[in-house]
Amino acid sequence: MAKKISLEKEMEVLSTFSEIGSVSKTSSKIGVSLSTVYRVLNDHNIQLKPITYQFDKYKGSDCFTDFNREQDSYFYGLILTDGNISSPESNARKIQIALQQKDRHILESLKSYLKSDNKLVDFEKGELRYTHFGVGSETLYNRLVDLGCSWRKSTKEKLPKFEWENNRHFWRGVIDGDGCLMYMSGVPKIRLIGSLEVTEGFNLFCWKHCFTQKRTLIKHPKTEGLFTIDFNGEEALQIAKVLYHDCNLKLDRKYRTYLTFVDHFESNCGNMKKGVSKTKYGTYQATIKCDGIRLHLGTFKTYEEALAERLCAEVKYYGKTFGESSWHSMLFQL
Repeated sequence: MAKKISLEKEMEVLSTFSEIGSVSKTSSKIGVSLSTVYRVLNDHNIQLKPITYQFDKYKGSDCFTDFNREQDSYFYGLILTDGNISSPESNARKIQIALQQKDRHILESLKSYLKSDNKLVDFEKGELRYTHFGVGSETLYNRLVDLGCSWRKSTKEKLPKFEWENNRHFWRGVIDGDGCLMYMSGVPKIRLIGSLEVTEGFNLFCWKHCFTQKRTLIKHPKTEGLFTIDFNGEEALQIAKVLYHDCNLKLDRKYRTYLTFVDHFESNCGNMKKGVSKTKYGTYQATIKCDGIRLHLGTFKTYEEALAERLCAEVKYYGKTFGESSWHSMLFQL
């Protein structure tokens, strides 16, 4: 919320802005926040120039054309969930996205990917600080629309018209946009909030590549058409590993949470084989997932007995064993 200032200070804001014509420079010169300058200008019905874009000046002619590339897939997922494109009824053909200032680095990467000369713009909204980036291009706009990107956000998000089912970079962009990695009561959790189509797609991706059980989607309590999907504990760790291991593009703050997930698992489970865990009674239990269903294989006095049962089950259900490796390599062998 913008801090109230004296009438004398308001006059100084108006005078300085009239002379300089810049909100940020006015803020710096007289020592008030950006939100205060915006409020004063709004209270006095002073119209600000809209953010402008260089139209069709971006040089990334091959952007969003090859989804085997990490950049194409990741940035499409991010724009789909956290960006927006202008309505076809308007004359503009704009693509824009605003993120918290702590995530500015990913907008710098997007600007570089698009080979755009447009500047990143920092602004405040209440007490929060954001960075905005946008580009105007009919070529790029039409390409995104053809891929399935919509100007109707959130509840109308559609899965893209490229191979998304096996594309971890696309899903990392989606999670960086509309998902979260967190701890709740000491348990790792991954959550995605989105349209029915996108959350169902993520459910399928996780089941297929992270060996999770398929989830029942939960309707959002406040917004019709939005759904929530949650994964907890070891399943959240598996998903985070598949999404964030050995990647170049990601939000740094979510990547740090992923590393915390890994540390949590290793400090609690060490290098025990996936599917073998120690119980609170000092015994060991073995489990395996088949067709998304976790099967309990038994409880044993020693780790070696539980491991042997797990290896036999791997041969039975997968036709091969995956060795006594830690969960890190196990995820990529399955």
